[in-house]
Amino acid sequence: MAKHLTSVQVAKLRNVMAVWLKGPRLRQRAALLTKLILQTGLRVNEARWLKWVDIYEDAKPAYVFVARGKGGRFRRVLIAPLFASILRVRRSLLSRRRRFVFPGRGRLPISKKTLQRDIHRIFAAAGICGKTVHSLRHTYATHLYAACGKDVSFVSRQLGHRDTRTTIIYIGTILRDVARALSALYKEKVS
Repeated sequence: MAKHLTSVQVAKLRNVMAVWLKGPRLRQRAALLTKLILQTGLRVNEARWLKWVDIYEDAKPAYVFVARGKGGRFRRVLIAPLFASILRVRRSLLSRRRRFVFPGRGRLPISKKTLQRDIHRIFAAAGICGKTVHSLRHTYATHLYAACGKDVSFVSRQLGHRDTRTTIIYIGTILRDVARALSALYKEKVS
């Protein structure tokens, strides 16, 4: 089974996110968390610890600065201008004292468990089963790879991978699909 979401599943997810962004506060949070990970490929902890000062929505192009990346590494992740404006609106609605994009209790960010629960709820509302929060990261990698002209090194930098071989695991499904299509074209068997 593929680790990434299909284009049909992404469309269902986008439809639910559009409705939830206009709903109650907790649904808005779930939709925004899902959208953030789907559109940036951030890891769960990177999304949790994201601070307002790490979002550069006025830069050209807009980006998120990941200060707490895996292995203590940092990177810039490009974001779409429309998503940057959605984040700007969220910021205007939250208390100025909140430093995290997704605040939790006290002065801490949202808990990992709460983040995962929120995203699983939106998956359920979209009728998506058998996927995890990490599936959003795989989806981002897969779609970015297809959209950027098959540039593995760019996808690797966006994901914060030290080695492009790790990135190939994320986009491996596409590579297998291409191999199957070519083998069908030439009537060869590929495993």
